[in-house]
Amino acid sequence: MKSKIILYLVTTFSIFLFPIICQAKININLDVPENFKAGQEINFDYSISSDQPVELAFQTYVQCKNGDLPTAPLVMSQIIIPANGLHQASHQDITIQNEHPPQTCAAIVEVLRPINQTEKKDFKINTPENLNFQLLTCLDQKCQKQSKIFKPNSTVFFDFQSNQENLDITGQLIAPNGSTSNLSFPSQQTLNQKGDYQIKILVKKPGFDDLELEKTIKVPAQSANIQSSTVCNFNGQCNKGENAKNCSVDCGGPLFSSSISFYLAVGLLAIFLIILLSVIFKTILFKSPSSKSTTS
Repeated sequence: MKSKIILYLVTTFSIFLFPIICQAKININLDVPENFKAGQEINFDYSISSDQPVELAFQTYVQCKNGDLPTAPLVMSQIIIPANGLHQASHQDITIQNEHPPQTCAAIVEVLRPINQTEKKDFKINTPENLNFQLLTCLDQKCQKQSKIFKPNSTVFFDFQSNQENLDITGQLIAPNGSTSNLSFPSQQTLNQKGDYQIKILVKKPGFDDLELEKTIKVPAQSANIQSSTVCNFNGQCNKGENAKNCSVDCGGPLFSSSISFYLAVGLLAIFLIILLSVIFKTILFKSPSSKSTTS
């Protein structure tokens, strides 16, 4: 009887001690491409091996440092690996789009049971960056005064602002009569036609998406509304010192004033009608009960 109890204790103790003494050695290997481009699906191969028979619970996923890539949900699996066995599989994730920002991500295989063990490998997402480019049309050579409206026969100065260097810029200026001329930056041209001028720009740089821009500048017909540039800078904004009389192009002329007068008159009329209707309603409401009490 005592021998059976001793045997039972030894067996029980061995069961609990065995995983500690003979804990399985788990190896995780990842095969991940160095980079992914727009149109490619993020995917990677992985393998898990063990020198001991083991039941594993693990998950595979992609994690990006910026945290702004909508990766696929976690994929959780449970498998049994025999001694010196090998489990091989693949992880499929999202397809890279042009709008996804370039960044560094990691392919991850994480074992959850019976031990916690993680293996990861970095890869890059190579998508074209967006060019930061602003086209400037100015009244002066230093472009301190920008404008979209110019006097007839005045000079417009073309320039740009960008956080990138060595840009390949091709530009075209289309006059109101349809004639075209090439633009370089910086440059200047005289606007000798009245009407709308169309500007078309194509900006290129290796590693970036091509950028196409269009802009319209105007040359109004000469009239009493066109003021001296010392007062009116024709930038489409009503600045200090400008008003409807000395700069109707930027601040609005008689039509603007008449529009305000019209809406003001309509508003006053609406208020008057509301007050009148309120008086009539109250008169009708209180008149009926008083007339009944007089009759009784």
